[in-house]
Amino acid sequence: MACHQMNTVPLDTIIIHTKAIWTMEAS
Repeated sequence: MACHQMNTVPLDTIIIHTKAIWTMEAS
């Protein structure tokens, strides 16, 4: 995932991806 593209996507998308990352790290 390219963090530099976060400013070009909707906030909801950022939240979804962030939660997905947290889920993978927690498992």
